[in-house]
Amino acid sequence: MIKFLKLLRFNKRIEMLSKSFRYAQRDLSSFGFVFLIFILAYAQMGFALFSRSLRNYKNFFTSLTTCFRMLLGEIKAPDMFAVSRVYGKLRIELKYNF
Repeated sequence: MIKFLKLLRFNKRIEMLSKSFRYAQRDLSSFGFVFLIFILAYAQMGFALFSRSLRNYKNFFTSLTTCFRMLLGEIKAPDMFAVSRVYGKLRIELKYNF
């Protein structure tokens, strides 16, 4: 991607975008690190709570994939509520609050 941005350096908008990314690189990397920690913890929680009952949480990778699918709005809340009403509600509330 960097080579592509260098190739299009003649375009002022692309150059401004490149400078903006360079300027915000430290903040973006900090955000990415914190986001990674939270999404891994959230996936681990889903795996620990629902791995025995739900197919979407059968291993850590599928749990992580399900977390990203939930971020995109594809929620299987009734399945989680059927397993545990308390933990299912907690998981949905944590998703919307963070």
